[in-house]
Amino acid sequence: MLYNDYLYVIYLALQQFLDYSEAVTHKGNLFVMAQTSLIIKALKTCLKENNLTYVDVARALELSEASVKRIFSEENISLQRLDTVCRLLNMEICDLTRLAEKQHEEIKELTEEQEAEFVKQPKLLFVAYMLLNDFDFDSIAAYYQVEELEGVQLLAHLDRIKFIDLLPGNRVKLLTSRNFRWRKKRRD
Repeated sequence: MLYNDYLYVIYLALQQFLDYSEAVTHKGNLFVMAQTSLIIKALKTCLKENNLTYVDVARALELSEASVKRIFSEENISLQRLDTVCRLLNMEICDLTRLAEKQHEEIKELTEEQEAEFVKQPKLLFVAYMLLNDFDFDSIAAYYQVEELEGVQLLAHLDRIKFIDLLPGNRVKLLTSRNFRWRKKRRD
């Protein structure tokens, strides 16, 4: 497919499922994968590589193991505690953030399968577009009157084609760069 064909599919999806002017001004409750999530993920990786457990972290922070598990599951850690855990790992916070950035590799170009699925299902493209523009599932479902079952099925489909990671509570982690590019037409 040519680039203009993709633009036309996007145009049709937008025309069919949303009033563009309202979408541009919408400021709903948005979900964005925060940098905190990336840092916590990198921190967990470092702990595992150094054979350190939550018990070890709890000792260093002078907290219970349950409190440490809660900190990690809620992804809510103070800078002082983060600094303490980094010292336990013999690293600095800036080293951890660099590692988090390296681990976060986004897809920069769609696969042929992803493109084919978007062409077959304009509503799937619409949901992907909205997610790329910081709309969360609840905002999409409420604002554009998408039934919950259909919305969850669309999210699951995006997960299957590796466009997103579907997280508990219908939250998403984008696997695709916000400025991805369509595949270039390959000449045979």
